[in-house]
Formats: sequence, structure tokens, C-alpha cells
Amino acid sequence: AKLVAEEAGRQSVVVKIGKNGRDPVDARSLLSLLALGAKQGDEVTLSADGDGAEAAVSAIASLVEKGLDEEPADA
Repeated sequence: AKLVAEEAGRQSVVVKIGKNGRDPVDARSLLSLLALGAKQGDEVTLSADGDGAEAAVSAIASLVEKGLDEEPADA
């Protein structure tokens, strides 16, 4: 969740992430991401509005799809 929040914070627009029809949360907020409770393999929905929204969603989606959201076990 930490890497997703960091990447979301680098974006020029607010990226929201939701799961199972719940209200989406601000992907910049680590606490909100943890409260969302998304685990590896869960389906999530990403959204953003404004200039740069497509690139922002793509950057976050890339992290989530690759599983880079998780810190290495030996870190």
C-alpha cells in the first residue's frame, strides 16, 4: 500500500481506488488504502479526473497489476 500511496502522491490529479462497490478512497492516503482492505488477487477500480488522469491511473494500475505494491519479504 505504501508504494501505491507514494506513486499516487506524485500524480497531478487525485486517483481514487475502490473495492467491491465500496466508496472509493484517495490513493494518496496510506491509512485509507489499508482500511480499504484490498489484498493480492482482489479486483479494484481506479479512477481519476482532469488533465493527466489517464496517465495517473495507468501508473497506479501498473503497480497493482505487477504486485509491486508489496514490499519484498526480506526488506
